[in-house]
Amino acid sequence: MEAWREKLDKYFNGELKLFEGNYTITYPCVLKRGRKRIKGRIDMDHGIVYNLKGKEIRRVKAV
Repeated sequence: MEAWREKLDKYFNGELKLFEGNYTITYPCVLKRGRKRIKGRIDMDHGIVYNLKGKEIRRVKAV
C-alpha cells in the first residue's frame, strides 16, 4: 500500500493526531486591578484568566 494511504488509515483509526497541542477556548475580557484595566482572555471551563501573552493572571470560580 502507498505511504499516504497508510498515514490516512492511521488518522482515521485514531492512532495519529493532527494537532498534538491541547487547545482551550478563551473569551476576551477586561480585568480591573486598582485603577488599571488589563486586557486578557478567560477560560470559562477551567476558570483561569490569562493576559494577552498567555501568562496566567488569576483563577476565578469556574462556571
